[in-house]
Amino acid sequence: MVQAILRLYSYLVQLIVSLLCIGVASVAYLSENKSFEIDMLPWSGTELRTWLFTLGILGSASVLLAYKGKLRILFLLWTLFTTVLIARGIFTSGHVFDGEADFKLALYILAGVALTVAGAWSRFRQPVRR
Repeated sequence: MVQAILRLYSYLVQLIVSLLCIGVASVAYLSENKSFEIDMLPWSGTELRTWLFTLGILGSASVLLAYKGKLRILFLLWTLFTTVLIARGIFTSGHVFDGEADFKLALYILAGVALTVAGAWSRFRQPVRR
């Protein structure tokens, strides 16, 4: 029961992350902003738009495939990737937080995304039904 709730949580959180990537990339494409930048991410400009859109599609596909029981390793890798990317953005980027409350919020978000790895792992370890 706990594993099922954890998997559902993982699917929902990662789907939200993926849709946010697609949404931000779409806004950037529609605004034709060439200097688009998110300082917590390693890309900028048109490269950032492309990466966000591509990662959003890949993330959405990995959630859908994992939910259907196919290519579960892709979902596990996606959750690991998002966790590492967010951790990198918090700890090694040039981002400056506006006080302790903002930093704590970032850590809560990181913890929430890191928890999705456990849900993906529980799905990955399930035997494949044929």
